[in-house]
Amino acid sequence: MADDNNDNSDNTGKKASKQAIRVLTMLRLIMDGEGTLQNIREKNQCKRRSVYRDRELLLEHGFPVKYDKKLKRYVIENTGPSLLEIFSPEELTVMATMCEEVVNKLQMPFLQAGQDAAQKLLAAIPAQQREQVARLSNFIEFRLGSRMAFSESTKRHFQDFLDAYLQNKVLRVRYKSPLDSAEIVTLLSPYKLVYCRHSWYVVGRSKLFNATRTFHIGRVRKIEWTDQTYQIPARFSLDQYFGNAWHMIPEEGGDVEVVIRFSKRVAVNVAEIDWHRTQRVMQRPDGSVDMHLTVAGIREIVYWILSYGDDAEVIQPPSLKNLIIGKCTRTLQRYQEAEE
Repeated sequence: MADDNNDNSDNTGKKASKQAIRVLTMLRLIMDGEGTLQNIREKNQCKRRSVYRDRELLLEHGFPVKYDKKLKRYVIENTGPSLLEIFSPEELTVMATMCEEVVNKLQMPFLQAGQDAAQKLLAAIPAQQREQVARLSNFIEFRLGSRMAFSESTKRHFQDFLDAYLQNKVLRVRYKSPLDSAEIVTLLSPYKLVYCRHSWYVVGRSKLFNATRTFHIGRVRKIEWTDQTYQIPARFSLDQYFGNAWHMIPEEGGDVEVVIRFSKRVAVNVAEIDWHRTQRVMQRPDGSVDMHLTVAGIREIVYWILSYGDDAEVIQPPSLKNLIIGKCTRTLQRYQEAEE
């Protein structure tokens, strides 16, 4: 019986997918001035009644499609300004590219909605304009580096957080931190979804910790819905919550003044990027630079400094210098032991 239900579900999904393709094709033909009944049927290889059903679907989704008897083809009624009158070609390109490139490469679980949005944008402009958008989109590419792989369970959890935020519902979350031996269970009120350093996080009020906390979505094991509701505090600010953390983890003990000296070889690379909102870069006579920072804790910044190898030197504070020395010493010892 379960197998029959799955088959029915698959068939329904296939039919919906085929109709979506037909509808987009029909819309493009109409926008190109080629929306005759015959053209639509030939392109979609469908019957007359399918065209009528597709038109009804377009009407339901806000496209005022009608049959013009004089032109003997389907047209879209001019009920207001067109996309071309509202957006420039560059603006349309940005929106379409962001949907198809960035959404895809960030592996957003609501990817399908982004792709649908891009298709609607492209379908609603004339063929000549669409070709220009396609050329510009082909010219632009985003290289976003490594990213977290989204499992099916992670996609569901991501959607749960989105829905809980929209409905102001508290969730019961089972979570496994790499620093804890056992899983924790907490009631969580989602405040923000944040993409940072290859991964997605949810920031919200945790009843277990009685404070706002950050949770890696990929480490969520299970989510249960509750009947409890919540409101995000009016004064909540992500910038205030993260403070001067290097990335996302402000440490106890207050802000720390950090100075890092970078060699002439990497000075330009370091100086041309805004790494942190508090940074100040001071040029030195020998071509090297000193970067001054105010960070909420020093542990997060250690690996960034180490990524520059011997081209970076911690000037202050001594505690950060000692952390770097400790890492380098243990690394050297490991390689020496491997050679023995």
